[in-house]
Amino acid sequence: MNNLSDEWLFREVQQDNEDAFRELMQRYSGQLYRLVYKHIGTSATTKDILQEIFIAVWKNRHKIIVTASLYPYLYRAAKNAVIDQVLRSKKNIAIDTQLADSLATDHAGVEDQLYLQELEASLQQSVNAMPATMKAVFMLSREEQLSSREIAARLNLSEQTVRNNISLALQRIRHQLGTPVLLLLLPSTLIFDFLVTLS
Repeated sequence: MNNLSDEWLFREVQQDNEDAFRELMQRYSGQLYRLVYKHIGTSATTKDILQEIFIAVWKNRHKIIVTASLYPYLYRAAKNAVIDQVLRSKKNIAIDTQLADSLATDHAGVEDQLYLQELEASLQQSVNAMPATMKAVFMLSREEQLSSREIAARLNLSEQTVRNNISLALQRIRHQLGTPVLLLLLPSTLIFDFLVTLS
């Protein structure tokens, strides 16, 4: 796919071709990362911004028009995201300074930790109830962050079977825990697969 134009690839994306979307992400991730990191300065926040940009591209794929290159759209999205992040950071600094004396941060941290532990226990309960193949596929994807191809080779399954099982697993968990909770617990490598189940 390396030799294919952005315009052709994006037409495929609009037909829900995940491989075409991954090719475009790989094509521009490095360039966007350098652009955002230059202004943000932290790797974690930069990765979060890139993830949000590509999630937005996938969700809005039927509205976006690409005539030659996807980069101008991605550049504008990155620029706007950087501006939003800088403004958010300044606002958060002001709020933190204002409330530093009144917030019981240690207590809040313990409550947050307990909440996450409860969510994780609910997720594990849902995973344990899955059929054996689905559970094995999901755990390899979530815990070891293996690709569909790697999981297929590990379990001697077809890639389509792996993708189907991941999709079904995500649908089951979303039904039991809800979308916001699922997004909180999913690693970034599974976010794309989750979005596919929503489309």
